[in-house]
Amino acid sequence: MEEKLTGNNNVIFETMDEFYEKMPKIYSEKDLNLLKMRLDGHSNKEISNLLNLQYTNILSGIRKLVRELPKIIEVDQFVELYTNYYITKDQFLTYCVNDGRVYEILSLKYKKGLTKFPTREFKKESNEEFENNNKLIDIIQSEHLEDVLEQKIKNIEFLKYRLDGLSLQEIGDKYSISRERVRQILQKLLFKLPPIIEEEKFSDIYSSFDIPEDIFTLVFHEDSRVYNFLDLKYKKGSVDILDELARGDYSEEVKRIIEPLYLKKYMNREQLLIHTLSKYSETQQYFTLDDMFYLYNSEAEELNLPKLKVNNSLSLMNNAERYKNVIYSNGKGYRYYSVDIDDDKIAKIKDIFTDIEFGCYHMDLIFKNHLELMKELEIYSGSELHNLCKTYELVIPDIILRRNPEFTKGDIDKVTFIKQQIAIRNGISITNFTKEIYNEFGLQENSLSSFISKNLPDVLINGQLYIGDEERISKLSGLKEKFLDNIYLVSDFEKILARHTEYDIGITSDFLYNLGFYQRGDFIIRSDFRGVKAILEEEMKTRRILDLSELPPTLVYALNQNPMIIPYMESEYKILKIAEKKYLNLTFIKNRDFFVRNFKNFIRNVESFVSENHYFTLESIIKDGFHDGLIDDGFSIISLERLLVNSKLISIVYSATNRSMLKKAILFYKSDDKKTLDDFFQDLLLEYGSCNVEDFIADIEQQYGIEFYETDVIERLINVGAVYSKTLNKLYVDKAEYLNEVYK
Repeated sequence: MEEKLTGNNNVIFETMDEFYEKMPKIYSEKDLNLLKMRLDGHSNKEISNLLNLQYTNILSGIRKLVRELPKIIEVDQFVELYTNYYITKDQFLTYCVNDGRVYEILSLKYKKGLTKFPTREFKKESNEEFENNNKLIDIIQSEHLEDVLEQKIKNIEFLKYRLDGLSLQEIGDKYSISRERVRQILQKLLFKLPPIIEEEKFSDIYSSFDIPEDIFTLVFHEDSRVYNFLDLKYKKGSVDILDELARGDYSEEVKRIIEPLYLKKYMNREQLLIHTLSKYSETQQYFTLDDMFYLYNSEAEELNLPKLKVNNSLSLMNNAERYKNVIYSNGKGYRYYSVDIDDDKIAKIKDIFTDIEFGCYHMDLIFKNHLELMKELEIYSGSELHNLCKTYELVIPDIILRRNPEFTKGDIDKVTFIKQQIAIRNGISITNFTKEIYNEFGLQENSLSSFISKNLPDVLINGQLYIGDEERISKLSGLKEKFLDNIYLVSDFEKILARHTEYDIGITSDFLYNLGFYQRGDFIIRSDFRGVKAILEEEMKTRRILDLSELPPTLVYALNQNPMIIPYMESEYKILKIAEKKYLNLTFIKNRDFFVRNFKNFIRNVESFVSENHYFTLESIIKDGFHDGLIDDGFSIISLERLLVNSKLISIVYSATNRSMLKKAILFYKSDDKKTLDDFFQDLLLEYGSCNVEDFIADIEQQYGIEFYETDVIERLINVGAVYSKTLNKLYVDKAEYLNEVYK
């Protein structure tokens, strides 16, 4: 019996036939059959059915064999072509080498390119090294448009005339053919042309921007034929090129050329004001209204734009408050603001308001508590943050912007709010009251004292604050013992009152204070607690396991209405999720600081282990070799998943609904960008190029431990542009491959 070859990664074969001849010496009979069937074009699912083996075993076996494949020169010569172009199997067999086994190895080992395969640019030549007439590829190099137009290409005159500005009808008249026939000839001719250097250089610019011919030739020093060629092949973009050239990173010469054109065509009052503030921002950061008015009109005169001048500073102020590149700060004035506030930044701004309680606030409190985000936004005060929210007309749940820089969470006026806070602290000195309100809500002490003196003079007695209704409370003695819970819905509170008193009582802040409660939104809360979070912490004092289903129903409802409370307590490592609706109370654990350090180390270890721009689940990285002491300590996957929610480098891949999942786990993504479930499916399909749906779903389950409904996966991928064949149950990135495979 012949001895088996060893170390097959070091063996080199010239051709596929030579490799096939030596395969029995390299592989066991089982591996030999598996590899041959895969290279003959059978899918993993088909092999599983034919060999009566589990799909996952077939998948892992194929991957192992692919990793150990020896070097085959006939395959390696096509690697660059395969990874650069989106080439179908039929195209490969026609234009490269008539051996499907070569294509199958390439598809197993490498990611297919996304550039359309230009069949006309490739020609077959006999390979002198192989007797079986294998074919090599000669890739035509890119050429300048003027050189291509001088080549002897059939019907090239049609293209010359078109690029010189003749219409389809004028060209048709020269050859006595219809304009439609001219269009067909040009379309076919464009497909035959070799790669054009100018096309590669300017196609992205032309497709992205609305660029007129005169600007194109002036800035990029190209003749009109290049522009007309791009116009034939691409749809012009919609973004204003002059605006891009004026603001982008282009040379001073380019900016000098386009500036007068830009000003003449597009300058309006908003752009003139932004231009003025930007111009003088190097010498002065903030401008008073009078300074801004003077400089603006001076700039309008200098640029010969008399129609843009304004008659008074008030008119300019009203306009400035609407412009997104102008920001205002109380006491300082206006300045140029260059930050682009995109959807991601808007989401971050909205997030910082979600976990605050209902009440009246000074925006400086938000500013000081989120300095890292303020640095990213280039915001220098709470007043500027207030102005930014107003300018962008941000719709933040329950947030109402009041006079800069104050705002409220909840529809409550300032007088009512102050009375509620006094009721909670009845008898407190006004000095201590203003300090507490400043610390909790950010309202300035001096202005708050003045506000109370002006709007609530009756509550201030000898330097102390009082609110009460003794006469009515005396008639309702014994009513306090009817309210034993810490939190009520307003409607439930009113029902209890109706059962236990004959009086028609209105629920005022004075009345609630005397009962030991205050109102916040839809809830009545005991005065001992500052909010829902404080009540939850009280419940935790006697519970080692916090089971949400065992909490008072009103408290559970309040937590659902304030969904950030639980994640916030998780981020403080006060609780850790151990099951659905169950949390471990970490405040009971001895050596809590030790465990918190281990939790943070676990998060850092995962962040270090996972590559950037990479999807993963805990199950997938554990399979890939990740290890941490918390796993040995017996912490469940669900608990470890919740810890990762606290990472700033890792985000959860959210889906619009969880109905897509049969077998659930949290899918994460490491990047600054947030990804959706649709993004995950689309990115994965791009790696495959095309794929059987069952194989696609099975691969996800094998790698990530998540199983999805087949119909939902198909629907999501179709929505993002994939093509689906019901007959083959297969998904495609490229429609041409779909048409070729389904209708061949």
